[in-house]
Amino acid sequence: MNKLLSISFLCLTLLFCSSESHAQIAWSNGHQLFSTIMPLMDGMYDPFTHLVRVPNPGFGTASPLSRETAYYAFALLLRDQPGDRNKAEACLNEVLSLQYTDPSKWYYGTFKVVATEPTPGPGSGPKQGYEPLWRQFIGVTFEMILLDFSDRISSSTRDHLRHSIDIAVAGAQKDGDLDPDSTNPALMFAALFDFDADQRHDAADETKASAWISKVYAGYKKHGAFWEFNSPTYYGVDLIAITLLREHGSSPQIRSMGADLESHLWSQIANSYSPEMRNTAGPYDRSYFMDMTNYVALEGLWLSAVVPAGQAPLPAINLNTPKLLDALAIPLLITLKPQVPAQALAVLQHPVQPHMVTQQVDDARLATSWVGKDVLFGGETVHRTPNMESRPQYHPLTIHWKTPTGTVGWMYVLRGVVDSATASPTGITAQMQGGITFVISAPGLSASDFSGQHWKLPGLNLDIATDGTLAGAYSVGANYQVTYNDVHRFTMTKR
Repeated sequence: MNKLLSISFLCLTLLFCSSESHAQIAWSNGHQLFSTIMPLMDGMYDPFTHLVRVPNPGFGTASPLSRETAYYAFALLLRDQPGDRNKAEACLNEVLSLQYTDPSKWYYGTFKVVATEPTPGPGSGPKQGYEPLWRQFIGVTFEMILLDFSDRISSSTRDHLRHSIDIAVAGAQKDGDLDPDSTNPALMFAALFDFDADQRHDAADETKASAWISKVYAGYKKHGAFWEFNSPTYYGVDLIAITLLREHGSSPQIRSMGADLESHLWSQIANSYSPEMRNTAGPYDRSYFMDMTNYVALEGLWLSAVVPAGQAPLPAINLNTPKLLDALAIPLLITLKPQVPAQALAVLQHPVQPHMVTQQVDDARLATSWVGKDVLFGGETVHRTPNMESRPQYHPLTIHWKTPTGTVGWMYVLRGVVDSATASPTGITAQMQGGITFVISAPGLSASDFSGQHWKLPGLNLDIATDGTLAGAYSVGANYQVTYNDVHRFTMTKR
């Protein structure tokens, strides 16, 4: 497992003005992804403000976005057609102008999410009125520009980007927002801090950066899992940071830690992934949606590097695609070269062999998954969890299954308190408190499919054993919500 194997898929070459090695795209469908997203990004670009605006009202009315503009600048430098370098410089200057540079403020070093965002008021404290993580997201994008395209920007812009990263690193440390258990921000900061210290030849900060990376690494190695466990979006962010540490870490020790984290994370992803359903089994500590074939998950983009062409867990990418903004990171991802263990690579590329997955996440949390040919069960056991409404991305009980139409049906808990859920090859057993509402999605559902003791779902029949009482099943949009009252125990068993 520790032996890394470079991916040797068909390498697609994008033609740039130079023949530097970063032009080699070691992704099976990198050129297709880039060709899909680049015209959309061009269409979002506002030549008057030099910022990317999102035309879909679901994201806000033509909001001028800082992070996505940084992504676009990177994409322009990657494409490197006539006029792209000047346009990229204009974009970068606008993003740089959106950085908060007053060192006396909590928000020092971060960026406005949108250009029209008001500056936080005089009494603002930590995390009030600003997004602290834009330091890392935009800072890592600047880092990748300096690593890959420093010859395609002016010396003044290079200096400005380096200074911006320095401010972002200093601000993140001042803000007190850093936590080694907050996985994706911690890993992005690790990559950024190490790069910044190395660029400045600051021995003291190099030591601090190495210590921070070691702390995050030790947290993972304790149980072999990140605290932010199994997130289809944020595992993708983790892989960006880990790959940067493995490729560009300032010391052999840092590069070794990055390589080890990358190897193990890919193995975990493969162990929970169903090539047939193009989804990873739950439970999910953070998931925006439930079916990667219907929204852009960064993990799904990474999987596009290693699965056969046409089998990527991605939807058609257009202006109406859910989580479209994450697709704007495609240019960054396809310049990174993932290294996947041979065994994990084989699992990702071939039909699944049904198996259980058991993973201790931390001292209190145990995740279990059943990865079957036509059904995925996921559960997480904890001492006590908050009401699901207070953590809408947290899904400690999940089911995915293949419907008769070939689409993926899914289910999770929307409201209520789930103390524990344990998956098995036949279903899920859970301990709960009070009223529980499930969200179920599958084509052809109707209220008559649900009774207190049985759910007859398209492609999946479940026997229900519970001390709760069925309160009702209601159509809400394209899905159904099913509520039980006075629940303490709940078991779903596949027939």
